[in-house]
Amino acid sequence: MQEHTDSDKAWVFSTHDYADQEGSFETFCIRFGSPERANEFKEKYEEAGDLNRGVLEQVKDEQEKKEDAAKPSPEAEKLAEDLEKSAKVDDKAE
Repeated sequence: MQEHTDSDKAWVFSTHDYADQEGSFETFCIRFGSPERANEFKEKYEEAGDLNRGVLEQVKDEQEKKEDAAKPSPEAEKLAEDLEKSAKVDDKAE
């Protein structure tokens, strides 16, 4: 978010806009009645961004844990290899 070059009561920011279903990258300008209100908005906007980053990190960590839990352990992989080799030896013996 950047302060508007011609006004201390306005902020300019770019983001994805999904208002028309299909996303597009747009630039927006929001103007306030006073510089104080503009700065208050910016502070809240940045707080929301920090909260969202925290939530996204938690989701990412949970997904990584699920992926790790779904992976077979090295012991299980070794056992599967041994069983496969054993089955091939039994097939040859018949």
